[in-house]
Amino acid sequence: MWSDWQWMSVVEAEGLGSQQRDWLLDQGSLTRRLKRHSKHFRVKLQSLTQIELNARQQAWLSLPALVSERTVLLEADDKTCIYARSLFVSQQGFTSLGEQPLGERLFADDGWTRGDILLAQVEGSALGLAAQTLWARCSDFRAPGQSPVWVMEVFLPAVFDL
Repeated sequence: MWSDWQWMSVVEAEGLGSQQRDWLLDQGSLTRRLKRHSKHFRVKLQSLTQIELNARQQAWLSLPALVSERTVLLEADDKTCIYARSLFVSQQGFTSLGEQPLGERLFADDGWTRGDILLAQVEGSALGLAAQTLWARCSDFRAPGQSPVWVMEVFLPAVFDL
């Protein structure tokens, strides 16, 4: 599970180029940015499942044992740019998004705020992608009276060509 990766603060991230830093550390909506840099944007739903978190994951993520995990690919101009997974409590209403962007919902509602961005280097092969080292980020989104929503995004090489 991606919550078990070696996440680091922005300060600890070494080897991050200026273009990578620009994309990974952007606090705004990634969906909005991809739309701005392309003519055609698309969300491809890969899976939506219920998963069980172990006690350590529950403590780190501040989530209950049973959560929904949504995996999508974000495409810009028919190029896959982002591999994304999100974790949320099913009752929050995000299970019905289908191929609509989660980011649009989170950034459209003033109640949700993004927490700190954490970074990791991951092997694409661990995600069923090409065998290469990729940068990923994760952060939580919080709103009063709601369980957090966690979003993890792996930045594929095509995003840096936009």
